[in-house]
Amino acid sequence: MVKTFFDTQRLKPLLQVSFCILLLIITIVVIEFSGFIIKELFHNKETEPIRTEEPKISTHIIPETPFRFDPNSKSSTTPITQFVLLSFDGSKSINMWKETLSFADEMRAQGKKINFTYFVNSIYFLAEENKLRYVPPYGNPGASAIGYAESMDSINERVKEVNIAIDKGHEIASHATGHWSGGIFWNVEDWLKEFNSFDDIFFNVEKNNPQIVFTEKLKITRDKVRGFRAPELSVNDNMYTALSKSGFYYDSSGISYDDEWPTIDKGGVWHIPIPAVYFSGMRRSIIAVDYSIWVNQTDGLDVLKQGSDEWNLKLKDLVDGYFNHFLLNYYSNKAPMIIDHHFSKWNDGLYWEAMKGFAEKVCGLPNVRCSTFSELVNYMETK
Repeated sequence: MVKTFFDTQRLKPLLQVSFCILLLIITIVVIEFSGFIIKELFHNKETEPIRTEEPKISTHIIPETPFRFDPNSKSSTTPITQFVLLSFDGSKSINMWKETLSFADEMRAQGKKINFTYFVNSIYFLAEENKLRYVPPYGNPGASAIGYAESMDSINERVKEVNIAIDKGHEIASHATGHWSGGIFWNVEDWLKEFNSFDDIFFNVEKNNPQIVFTEKLKITRDKVRGFRAPELSVNDNMYTALSKSGFYYDSSGISYDDEWPTIDKGGVWHIPIPAVYFSGMRRSIIAVDYSIWVNQTDGLDVLKQGSDEWNLKLKDLVDGYFNHFLLNYYSNKAPMIIDHHFSKWNDGLYWEAMKGFAEKVCGLPNVRCSTFSELVNYMETK
């Protein structure tokens, strides 16, 4: 009995230490989770998102889909068109507006017609002085994950660039307003609120920024904004319900590993997913998003310099990867090839140069249409 007593006495310090360690672990987990929620709700950035992780992608990729487009479903002597859809998220940089539009002009001059789809954040059409006009689904009025327009003058310039894009046949689509990861916990009403904020800020740019003397009026109307892509590709079923209620024709937030043609859901929304592409030097296929490639290539660090041997090698790997994936589709079912880039020149412009290099190789090939998402939808609905 004496021995048992002393054994028990020896165990007490060990039990106390174990309890303290367990309590410390629980405390750390609670702090980390709380910090994450606070960051998502209130973090305000002044530029395009710069992160050290890949986008928070929901496990939900494509909801129940009662119909998948079959290009051979109707008899036709017309060959199936190979669509190449080149798109951009964000829309803040005026220089990138000019560069992308200029590149499209150069391609057309060579007989290689190309039209981009721009998924814009309407928050870049709002000056910080007027930020309280935006009320996100969660968080304080004026909160934004990506900041606002950098100046009053930039808003006037951005309107001009949008008008130029429209006049030249490019497409404007929605990337929401404040760039929040709504797929984490937003309900239908939250998504509808964000969609309404996009409309109010984008289409009322003059009223929302009374300090600016605009040299042009925005030429686009709500009925011309037919598509959506979720920030960080963060989606849930509630988003698709809200898209249908808001009259959107298509969404490009999903991911495709099978290179199949788009599907249309019960709400009438086409799902046009971004493909996963294999690039030399990477252990697995990566979605065709410049940000994801950047994170997997150099851990989200800008370490490559244009003109260096390593930069040139990476450029070749990217162009070859895009082109090889395109060929797989081109010589099989001709499923659309979608690429999603941003207005950020990570790794000294590597990804923008890769998109240009790929476009120069494929746009202009027989029966290839480097066009907009809306043109693809029109094609599928009338084929």
